[in-house]
Amino acid sequence: MPTTEELRAAAIAAESPVPIETETAVPQPYEIKEVDGGNYEVLIQGQVFKGSHKEVIAALAKAQANATDLIKTQKSKITEYETKPVIQPAAPAPVDTTPPEIAQAREYLLNETATALGLKDANELRSAFGMMQNVSQNQVNEAIAAGFQHLCPDYPESPENNDKLIEFTNKNGFPFTPQGLRAAHSLLIQEKAYTPLTAEQIQAQRMQALGISQNQIMPPNPAPPLPVNSSATPSAEFNPYDRNVPLDKVREWAAKNR
Repeated sequence: MPTTEELRAAAIAAESPVPIETETAVPQPYEIKEVDGGNYEVLIQGQVFKGSHKEVIAALAKAQANATDLIKTQKSKITEYETKPVIQPAAPAPVDTTPPEIAQAREYLLNETATALGLKDANELRSAFGMMQNVSQNQVNEAIAAGFQHLCPDYPESPENNDKLIEFTNKNGFPFTPQGLRAAHSLLIQEKAYTPLTAEQIQAQRMQALGISQNQIMPPNPAPPLPVNSSATPSAEFNPYDRNVPLDKVREWAAKNR
C-alpha cells in the first residue's frame, strides 16, 4: 500500500505540465513565392529569379551552368598551381668573413711559399696547385677505369655507354670504384641498356690493343704451288744436267720448255 509521501508525489506530478518536444525549424537555402498572374519569385542566396515557371527554370539552369564552369576553372587553376614547379631562389654567394689582418697574413705566406718554389706569386702557386689536383684526379680516374676493364672485359666502351654507366652509378649511389662500376654494369646489362661484348670481340679488342693483327697469329693460306710442266722434267733418256750432253741439245731442250 503506497505511503502518504508517494501519493503526494504522484499528485504533484499529475498537476505538472508535460513538456512537448517541438522540431527546430531548419532554414532553407532558397525561398519560392508565387506572385500575381502565375509568375514566381525565387530567392537563392541573395539572387532573385522572377517570371513564369519556364523563365525561372531557364534562369536557374543558366545560373547552374555558369557555376559549374566557374568551379571547373577554379579547379584547373588549383591543379596548375599544385603541379607547377617551385623555383627555388638562388643561394646567395658565400661571404668571406675572414678578418683583413688574417687575410693579409695568408697572402704574405702564399707569396713567400711561391717565391721559395721558384714561382712568381700566390696566384701562380694557386694555378700550379690546381693543375696538380687535376693531374692527380685524372690518374685516379684512369686507375679506376683500368681496374673496371680488368673486372669486366665484356664492357662495350663508347662515349654513349660511358655516359650511361656514370649516370647510372651516380643515380643509384654506387661508389666510383671498379667494384661499384661492375655492379652498375651488371644491372645495365639486365636492363638491356647495351649489349656486352662476345668472347671473339674481347679477343679482337685485346689483340688490337697490343698491336697484333689476325694475320700475325694465323697467317693466310699459302698460295697453291704452280703446276709442274711434265715436259720440263728431265726424262730418264735425256738429262740436260749431264755433262756429256752436247750444248746444242741443252739449248734445244730449254727452248721447248720455256
